[in-house]
Amino acid sequence: MAVGLCAVAVALSLFALPCVHAARDQSSTLEAVNVNFSGTFIGCVVPSTTKPTRSLTLEKQVGSGAEGEVYKAKDQSGRFAAVKLLRQGKSLDVKEVSNLEALSKVKSRHINNLEEDFQNVRECCGMPGMPGRPCLVTEFIAGRDAAKIMWENGIRSMRDVNAGKANRGALSYKLLCSILLQSLAGFRDTEKAQLCNYDQHLRNVMFEEATERIVFIDFGMANSMANSPVTKCPPKGPFKDESLEKDTYSLQSFRSLAYLLADDGDRQAYLALCTRLAGNTYASAEQALFSEAFASYPCEACEPGAFFSLHPDDNITQQLQALLNTGDPYIGKVSGKGPWQDDVVETGQSAPKGTGFQQPPQKQHPLVLQPINTHIKTQHLGHTQHHAPQQPPSNTVVSRVECCREGACILQNGRCLDKKQGYVIDSSTCASKFGGQWCN
Repeated sequence: MAVGLCAVAVALSLFALPCVHAARDQSSTLEAVNVNFSGTFIGCVVPSTTKPTRSLTLEKQVGSGAEGEVYKAKDQSGRFAAVKLLRQGKSLDVKEVSNLEALSKVKSRHINNLEEDFQNVRECCGMPGMPGRPCLVTEFIAGRDAAKIMWENGIRSMRDVNAGKANRGALSYKLLCSILLQSLAGFRDTEKAQLCNYDQHLRNVMFEEATERIVFIDFGMANSMANSPVTKCPPKGPFKDESLEKDTYSLQSFRSLAYLLADDGDRQAYLALCTRLAGNTYASAEQALFSEAFASYPCEACEPGAFFSLHPDDNITQQLQALLNTGDPYIGKVSGKGPWQDDVVETGQSAPKGTGFQQPPQKQHPLVLQPINTHIKTQHLGHTQHHAPQQPPSNTVVSRVECCREGACILQNGRCLDKKQGYVIDSSTCASKFGGQWCN
C-alpha cells in the first residue's frame, strides 16, 4: 500500500505534531533569511558555536502546531538535522530540555539526541533589532511513529481488530524481534540517564524505515530517578493490554503489534513476553533485556527468552551476538520487506563511525551456552565505554532451600524467581500471574 512518508521530530509534546521531521542543531548566533508573512524561516543559517566550519541551513518546514514549527535543515556535508522553532511568546520546557541533555550524554542510537555540535543552541533565527525564536536542534530521523505500523495495516482501534481488519503478516517475526530488542535497549539507555519514562508508547517511538532502526522521542513526561522514590523503571506501561480499552481508543501499545503477526504460535509467545514485561517482575530494563534475550533454551513459551529463540536464524543470532559484544542488538535492516510496500526512504545521514548500519556476518556460536565477556565494551560515535558485565540470569533449577533463602516464587517447571536476583515479586503475584508456589 502506498503511504506518504514523513519524518518525525523529537519532543513532539512541544508542538503536538502528528508527523514531522526531526533535526540536529546547536548555536546561539543565527541569521534569518527569507522570513515571509506565513512565519517560515527558509534559508535561516544556524552556525555551530563549537565547530566554526559547520552550520545548518533551514530548507523546508515539515511540521507545525500550536507551539511552533519544525524545519528540516542541512549542513555543508549534506547531513540533515531538525530545528524546532517556538512561536514568539512561547518558551522551552525546562524539564524536557534537561531530560534531553541527560539522555544525549548516554549517546544511545535508540534515543533522539540533541544534535552534535549544536547541543547548547536555545535561540535561533534572530535578525538585527529582532530577537530570535526559542529553539532546539536534534538528530534527524527519517521515518514515522511506530503506531502507524498498526494504523496503516488496518487496525486503528480494537473495533478494527474485532472486525478482522488486521493485515496479518504485515509484521514479520524477524522484524518484531528486532523492534523489541532495540526498544528494550532504548528503555535501558533511558535508565542510564537516570530517567523513567512511562509515556514511551508507540506514538513516541520512531521507526526509521530505510534502516529499521528504533528511536525513542518525546521525554516531556520523563521523571528523574535520582530525585524521586522510584529506584527502578522497568518497561511495563508501554506493554499494557489494550483489548480492554474502548473500541474507539487508538492502539499505541507494543503488545498490540501481535495482531499483525501471521502465525498464532508466534503471537502467543510474543503476548507472553509482553505479559511478563507489563507484570513488573524485573528490577530494571537492563535485566529485562538480557533475561528475555538469553534466559531460556530451548524455547518454552512460558519462560523468559522464549520469543527471541522461537525461530533461530542468522539475523536473530547476529542481533543477540551484537548485544553480547557491544551492548546494542541493532545490526541494521533484517527484514526483506517492512510493514509498508514503500519502506525505503532517504535518511541523508551516514552510520555512526565504528557502528555501521550493517555488520558483516560473524561466526556464530551457541549463544545461550556462551559465557559473557568479563567486560563489555560499548562504542558510541567513536567513544568506547566500559560497563560492568551483564550476566543473564541462570535457567538452572536450584534446590528449594537455595531458592527460598530470601523469598522466591517457584514455578511449576522448577524455575526460581528469587528476590536476591532482582525479581520484584511477592506471594500474591507469584500465584496469580505465574501459577507458582511462594516460599521464604
